[in-house]
Formats: sequence, structure tokens, C-alpha cells
Amino acid sequence: MEIRSEQPENKASRVLIVDDNPEIREIIHILLGGEEYDIEEEKNGNEAILKTKENAFDLIILDIMMPGMDGYHTCMEIRKESNAPILFLSAKTQEGDKMLGFSSGGDD
Repeated sequence: MEIRSEQPENKASRVLIVDDNPEIREIIHILLGGEEYDIEEEKNGNEAILKTKENAFDLIILDIMMPGMDGYHTCMEIRKESNAPILFLSAKTQEGDKMLGFSSGGDD
């Protein structure tokens, strides 16, 4: 019995970076770009939601503190369209912040 991966061997994993800070997006892009990921970026929650409706991603890296729609609400909306792992990237470190991240659909 042959086990097949869902993703073709020659296709890079797709990552969406969502952060309102362009410097943070650039740093993450540089770090992941060296690993040959197919990376897309968005600067706010609304754009990220639209992007996930149009495209499938293998990983979403999401900031919590963004103007307009915060990362928690963005995560809840993305979960309506995608089961991709969502990692929160934030300066928030309180236990309550972590619990809110998990309860909104985040994976870590």
C-alpha cells in the first residue's frame, strides 16, 4: 500500500503572514524565504480573511494587536474557511491572552 502526501513533492508549502508592521512581515519573510516556502503577506485582518477565502495555506502566522480587526477575531473568521494551523505572533504573554488565542481557533 502506497502512502501519498497531499502536497506534490515539488510544491512549496504556502504560508500567510499577517501583521500590520511591515518590518515584522519582512523579517518573517526573510527567515522563511530561506526555507523555500511560498509566502504571502497581508497587513490587516480583513485582507487576511479575503486571502484565505481565495487561497489555501499550509500555515498562517497571525499578529494579535492590529488596528481594526484584532488577531483573535481574524482567527475566528479564518476558521470558517480554513483548517490551516494558525500561530499567533505577539508581545502578549499573559495566560489569559494565550487562552483567548486557543479559544479563538489558534493552534499556538
